[in-house]
Amino acid sequence: MNLERNFYFASGLMALSLCFMPFVSAQMDPSLTGTGLPPSAVPSSTESGAKTSSLENEKPPSRNMNAALTALASAKQLEDASLKNGKNATSLNLAIKLGAPARDDLEWIIANGSPAGRLYATAILGRFDPTAAKDAYRALAAGMGDVNVDFVGAHERCHYSVADIVTDQTSAKPLIEIVPKQMAKP
Repeated sequence: MNLERNFYFASGLMALSLCFMPFVSAQMDPSLTGTGLPPSAVPSSTESGAKTSSLENEKPPSRNMNAALTALASAKQLEDASLKNGKNATSLNLAIKLGAPARDDLEWIIANGSPAGRLYATAILGRFDPTAAKDAYRALAAGMGDVNVDFVGAHERCHYSVADIVTDQTSAKPLIEIVPKQMAKP
């Protein structure tokens, strides 16, 4: 009986130690954990060659462009074009109104923006140059096809991969409407 009680006590202590280990190690002095390097000697993720995205950095892309395009370039989610009060609705409508003169900025966003921003820019480009948009969609699917993007619709919120959205947008009848087919009258 005493041996059984000691066993349960020891297994409980072991479980507690496993639960608190991350907390304790976070509170320990770095010299005790074996790293012991000064912070300046530890390579950052960009120095070690690791790729960081604009989502990880939380910084808007760096290019001097229209405020609406800058907002779309760092968009965190795609929204159904029917959402009038969405986070991106105003920026999207203003960016669409810029049209073909904003082509250089749209191409820059396609190359450097957030995943959602790249998809928005490609969809806007498709309004005045469908051939270039198809090429951009193919490049997005090849380069970041497995990246997930939040999608907010009128009655849904879900995740789609970039490849899934590209497949939809390049189909004959897309189900997801990223940009409105026609501009709404004010």
